[in-house]
Amino acid sequence: MAKIKIKYDNLSRNQYFFRSDRCLNPVIDNPYIMKQYHPLPLVFSLTIFLGACINDQPDEPITIVEPPLTQLISTDTISSGSYLGFTIGEDAEETYSHVNALKVSLGVTYLNIVGNVFDGLTGLEERMHLYQTIFLDRKPGSDSGVQLTLTDGRVSSIFLNSGKELTQWPEKPHLLPAVRLGDGATALYPKLEKISADKAYRNRFEYVSLLTKDLSKPYDPPMADAPQWYFAYTLEDNRMDEVKLNFEEGRLKEILVNHYRRY
Repeated sequence: MAKIKIKYDNLSRNQYFFRSDRCLNPVIDNPYIMKQYHPLPLVFSLTIFLGACINDQPDEPITIVEPPLTQLISTDTISSGSYLGFTIGEDAEETYSHVNALKVSLGVTYLNIVGNVFDGLTGLEERMHLYQTIFLDRKPGSDSGVQLTLTDGRVSSIFLNSGKELTQWPEKPHLLPAVRLGDGATALYPKLEKISADKAYRNRFEYVSLLTKDLSKPYDPPMADAPQWYFAYTLEDNRMDEVKLNFEEGRLKEILVNHYRRY
C-alpha cells in the first residue's frame, strides 16, 4: 500500500493518503506541498477517520489526519433546496460555477474529484492541464509511484510515494524527456506520453489519478461522471467545514456537510 504524507501550509496540519481497493475516504484538504513520509504507528494513533466509504469505485486516496486534533461536531445532509449557492438537481457544470464563486466568498482554493482514475493516458491529452495534482502508479500501489503537484500552472513539486523528493522524473531519464520542476501544465502530457511508451516506466501508468481540479481553469465535462466532489474551508473560532457534493447521472443529488472543530 503506497503512503503519501502531505502538509497543508494554509491549515498547518498534515494529511496521509493511502491507496485502497476497497474504500474511498475523500480528503478534507488540498494537496499542495508534499513532505517525506515517516512510518509512525499511524493507524493506532489516528485521531479521526474522515468521510464515508464509497463502494465500487477505482482506487482512490484514503485520508487519515494526525494532530492538531479535529473533532466532528455535526453532519448536515441536504437533499432538497439550496446551500451555499448550490441547488439540488442542478447539473455538474452549474455546480462547478458555484464552487468557483466560493473562491471569493469563502476562500475555497481547490476541488477534489473522486474516482477520476484511469488505466493509462488515453483520452487525457486535453484534460491533464486542467488539474493540479496528478498521481501515477502501478497496480497495486508502490513506493515508486509518482506525485506531481502544480501551482500557478507549473510543476511545483515531484515526490515518489516513498517520500523521496525529486527535481525531475524519471531521475535518470537517459534519452527520455523528464518532467522537471517549473514545467508548464501543457508540457506534461507530451512528456508523460513518451515516458509511458518506455518499457521501464510503462507500469507507472496503470493507475493515473487526476485528483485536484484547478479552479482557475475551465470546467472539465467528464467531471460530471464522478460520484462525488469535495472541498473544505476554514471558519472563525478554529472551525472547519468539509462539503461533499454527491452526483447521480451528472446532477447534484445530495450535499453532505461535516462541521469540525480544530484544537
